[in-house]
Amino acid sequence: MSTHQTSTSSPDQMEPEIHWAEDADFQWRAATELLIALGVPRSTARLTQDLRTSIARLEQIDARLPRDGEPLPEADRLTRNNAVDDVARAILPLAHATLERIRAEELRTEVVGVDYAAVCAAVAQLEATYRAGWWRSAEREGADFFLREVEALDRLNVPPVRANWRDAGKIVGILRKMPNSTLRRMAPTTNPMALRFMVLFALQSGYRDGLFDNTISIPRLIHTKTSEYRTSSAA
Repeated sequence: MSTHQTSTSSPDQMEPEIHWAEDADFQWRAATELLIALGVPRSTARLTQDLRTSIARLEQIDARLPRDGEPLPEADRLTRNNAVDDVARAILPLAHATLERIRAEELRTEVVGVDYAAVCAAVAQLEATYRAGWWRSAEREGADFFLREVEALDRLNVPPVRANWRDAGKIVGILRKMPNSTLRRMAPTTNPMALRFMVLFALQSGYRDGLFDNTISIPRLIHTKTSEYRTSSAA
């Protein structure tokens, strides 16, 4: 008689779930849920889906554009400008709604080294420059060149302030409005008090370790490859 036994897979042999910090689909969904928890209207918060798609399309367009220092052909320039339009139609309403809710909830952005007034000014300047449209012209190659014109970008970062118990409580109050399944994947507990201690510890650790000294990196906001789409006549 054969002693061979058919093996079965145990739960321990199942492939572990990918960490949430490496799961782009989860991160975008969580961002939408966080905005809704913050109080951003659902119709606006769901623009994150459009934003993700439009950013991916813009990156694909950038990847195949010539980098020979010559001005972009008209067709390529129009294609890229249209892609920037798609990004703007999603990101501007999201930015305005999010900033309004941050103000309404009295969240201190300074605890992560960001100046709220400067962010508001930067968004307003970006929108005004975007709507002015001069960046679309052929002599302004690189549709993201207009970012360089926004003076408020230089004031976004400020010396961070140390977060307190109240700051942590406000943040936790928002987090706990998110779906439990999302929150449980990001945090080991959903207990209000434990979560509050975790948030406070994370913020104070970041403050102590200098993680918030340059929270918003201006070079990352401005595509460094912009210059590749324009002539280097300034050299």
